[in-house]
Amino acid sequence: MKKTIIPALIFSTTCSTSAIANTEGFYLGGEFGNTNLEIARLTIDDRATSYGLYTGYQFNDWFALEGKMSKTGNYHLNEELLLEYSDNSGNQRIATVYSQWDISTTTYSLTPKLTLQLNDVLSLYSKLGVNYTKLSMDGTVSLFDETYFMSHPSDKTEGWGYTQTT
Repeated sequence: MKKTIIPALIFSTTCSTSAIANTEGFYLGGEFGNTNLEIARLTIDDRATSYGLYTGYQFNDWFALEGKMSKTGNYHLNEELLLEYSDNSGNQRIATVYSQWDISTTTYSLTPKLTLQLNDVLSLYSKLGVNYTKLSMDGTVSLFDETYFMSHPSDKTEGWGYTQTT
């Protein structure tokens, strides 16, 4: 057992030292995880899988430029609310609002990455850049009461933002 561990430790130490010595060049990576969606004042608490791909160029031991694309899977939300309102005659009415949504996001970002190498195996980095996020909300909102039914399909939203990672 000891005969196998010692050469493996020497090999891994040699590989990590040689990898640190050459800090310039292109790199590619991926990410996979779980995201959580919480919306204030609603009882929505849903999780979805998230994944992404990033690539960058390391100019020197402390500066890189990185591009990233990440996506969340669909959040499946079903919500039922009671809505109290007044009709045209001034009568108080209660309607039930049903909403069903599939929500997902796709984000593209470009960030400079600043790295502080603490030792041969540990470093800290910080990123601050711009991103473009497309939010897809596919679903319907339906309103039922004793007199009528109304349903409204959803739209897609997208916009610019900023990215900060520390």
